[in-house]
Amino acid sequence: LPRKHGTAVAARRKVDRGIPTENFGVARYAAALHKTPLSSSDHLLSGFSVMLCGSSVGSGMVKDLKVLLQQAGAAIVGSASAACRQLADMEKVEPDCGLDRSFVFLCDDSPTDKTCGIPETLSKQVKRLIVDSSNTGGTVKVRCVHFNWLFDSISCASPMKASSYEPVAPRTRALWNLTTENRVANNNINREESQIY
Repeated sequence: LPRKHGTAVAARRKVDRGIPTENFGVARYAAALHKTPLSSSDHLLSGFSVMLCGSSVGSGMVKDLKVLLQQAGAAIVGSASAACRQLADMEKVEPDCGLDRSFVFLCDDSPTDKTCGIPETLSKQVKRLIVDSSNTGGTVKVRCVHFNWLFDSISCASPMKASSYEPVAPRTRALWNLTTENRVANNNINREESQIY
């Protein structure tokens, strides 16, 4: 206990001196809420649309994920057809229009569900969006991540990079490969690696 207390005091001193730190993300977010109430556009995941994918997560876990997403300001996408419409809308939006929207496939950790509830038409649409975006030099605002991404993003009070949250199912892993910043930034979409199963 004394060692943890000493670490907390040292980290607090860094924050007090204005040195940025990733520690105490929840505390900083709570302090911001305490000082002034956030408008709906200031929530952690405002502008994010999230589709819960997979069936292995228990119903209690799904309920908790939905509550966290709603309180963080995300819009929950309830079906594959709604996801297709959202992605189609994202394709039409000009990059410089000022709208900052992102789409997240939040995946479970089932090794047996090969598609994780993502139909082939939806995965092809995501692939097309990513390829078109990389050809025009745009940025892709689609993530396909393991559900731990949500917990870590809330803990750090900042949306985390997708590259550390590889999902388990083959189709979601293929989407993750396509959507991670490293692959898009390098414009290195290899036919064998980007094939959607």
